Amino acid sequence: MRKIYSLVFAIVAICFATEAFAGVKNLYKQDFESSKDPASIGWASPNYAAGMSIPGDEWGSYFQFDLGTQNNRNAYLVWLDKINYDGIKNYTVSFSWALNKNAVPAASNANTQFSNEVCIFTNTNAPTDGKNGQLCASDKAQWLFAMTQKKGASGGTYWSDESVGEFDFFINNNQDDVFTVEEKTFYNFTIDVDVDARTASYKIENSLTYELIKSGTFSLPEGWDAYAAGINLLAARYNSIHQLDDIVIKSQVEGDFANDPTVALTGVDMSKRTFMITFDAANGEELHVKGTDGTEQTIYESPFTYETETSGTLEVWTVSGTASSEHITTAVDCNPIALPAATAALIGVDEPYQKTYKLSVSNADVPTQPQIFIDVKYVGENGESQTYEDQMSGFEITVKEKGKLTITTKAYGFASTETVIENNQEFSVDAVVDFQHMTPETLIEKGFTEKDLLDATKTSGEGNWTARTRMYYEIKTGQQDDEGKDITEKHIVYGPSANGYEPIRRFQFKQSQLTEEVAHQLFAPVVLWWLGQEGATKGLEEPDANGNVGGSPNPKINLGIGLVHSGALNDDESWDPTGKGYGTIQINEPPMSVDGLTDDDFIIVYKIKDYGSTSKHPVFEAGTSVEDATAQYKAMELGNDITVLKGTETFSMYRVDTAISCVKTYKAKNSTGIQEIFNNDQKVISDHNAPIYNLNGVQVKSLQKGVYIKQGKKFVVK
Repeated sequence: MRKIYSLVFAIVAICFATEAFAGVKNLYKQDFESSKDPASIGWASPNYAAGMSIPGDEWGSYFQFDLGTQNNRNAYLVWLDKINYDGIKNYTVSFSWALNKNAVPAASNANTQFSNEVCIFTNTNAPTDGKNGQLCASDKAQWLFAMTQKKGASGGTYWSDESVGEFDFFINNNQDDVFTVEEKTFYNFTIDVDVDARTASYKIENSLTYELIKSGTFSLPEGWDAYAAGINLLAARYNSIHQLDDIVIKSQVEGDFANDPTVALTGVDMSKRTFMITFDAANGEELHVKGTDGTEQTIYESPFTYETETSGTLEVWTVSGTASSEHITTAVDCNPIALPAATAALIGVDEPYQKTYKLSVSNADVPTQPQIFIDVKYVGENGESQTYEDQMSGFEITVKEKGKLTITTKAYGFASTETVIENNQEFSVDAVVDFQHMTPETLIEKGFTEKDLLDATKTSGEGNWTARTRMYYEIKTGQQDDEGKDITEKHIVYGPSANGYEPIRRFQFKQSQLTEEVAHQLFAPVVLWWLGQEGATKGLEEPDANGNVGGSPNPKINLGIGLVHSGALNDDESWDPTGKGYGTIQINEPPMSVDGLTDDDFIIVYKIKDYGSTSKHPVFEAGTSVEDATAQYKAMELGNDITVLKGTETFSMYRVDTAISCVKTYKAKNSTGIQEIFNNDQKVISDHNAPIYNLNGVQVKSLQKGVYIKQGKKFVVK
């Protein structure tokens, strides 16, 4: 709940006239204090559920829809099945909303995906199709209130003043009714509905200043439902963040009525707890509080702040005339709250003891969601020492020798938690498969044939590798700008020859020749085979007796870049069982594995994604010749998207736009690990030619779920 939300409505009061001895009932209320899981309280996002969360601050919890780097996506809540509208002719919908971060439009002002929207919809069809474009302004729903970000016409803009973060929205599909939204500012909205008159009158107020910013009345078109069914938030690409709080639907009822108060934990300071309690003081309700020490008091202004250092039960209820609400009880534990421990994910490994750890900690399950900091101390066995304080989640540290890593999470008012990692496992390089630097001679010897050049100037499919010119380096000019930064010249290495760049030679291994045996040996120990790919075939082969199907799309090498695939089967890459045309059926991410490793070993996969955007873009010193710089560029490892995996894990690449430049494997010395590789619920077996036996000693060919023996070791198929 927002700090002043109840105060605002205490001043404004409810829309309809209040008769003597009449009460006001909350038909529906959601303040996000009772749950941290949006789905459990009715929220849904058809295309990006991961963007929904319920964070908190000193004023309580709120709903957040953080789009990240997605295209337009929506999140919605349907409350129609939770409300009884029978006999109700007047009611009010209210909520608090902020645009915490707005998308930054690209050059195309006409792009509909750069438009946020907030909509109170009335038809019972939930907006499950709200992936792209506006829900309400495009007539996909009936609404009581719709606020849609204004898209600029040709030469126009999406915002009224970019420098101060102000953005124009139009209301109820009327582009002449404009509301200018300021980022990071909460606004209170009320929509007063007269069912018989078929009108929805809205008010928009600034939550901090109480200023009435906009008001108006929307007449519902003939045939539209007049009862609010839910709310939809549409987030504009990219990185838009919507925040929503205090959804309340009120209606006048005969006689006295007391609504339940809301209790929110808003402060933690070691043994001290602070609660914010809100109630409908505007409607004459009074709050009764029985504290954890047994003391009772009556409060007349909302919100009320209650503080205690005594564990026990906090009991609150409201009274209005002769009516009393339910008694809301909250268990209060004033013992210091320990923070969660940080996790340390390995994102780099080298021989003998070098590791790179990425440290992360989440405040999602911590009361009041405080900002958590990380202190790091590393002491090496041979004297190496590193100390870092007040780091944020996501901090990375590289250690080069055997030693101890101590990680402490801390936040004001909470007990710190310490984690110790012993960096004592020694590794040695076991294999390097350098796809990027394979020569034409090597590829031809392996059975690859050279295809036509990638030399496109248009951004389509695999042609993006040249058309987007994302493989480049820079050379310093020896000059600096007014801020003292080095001025560099960009030199594109791979691109369309029509623009003077070097096109990309590519080589293909025909899929008809890619038997299971060849798929294991072609780039050994890297395996290009998988099982259980639904709908795929092994070229001309049929599924086996158990219905398992599998295979691998045509492996390709973009010379100087790495291993890629189109996702399509058959030698001419035309496999399409649906008949919808090339490209409609793709095997997007066929998994790969490495033979001969255990769960104590590591695989490092170097990728270049998005047609080269994640490749290295080195900067060479002034005076470096283009010839020397190009040679150095081609010789270095260009894969800059690095994934570290256990030796038993699988990995993959997305079709067309991703290349694996290199795979390195590291074996743990004195390893006692087991060989278990899983993919699509099927077992990927190291040293695939070795016989497999069940626990009765009978050799088996087809693996179902269970325990098996291979090369004297047990393994599990899950």
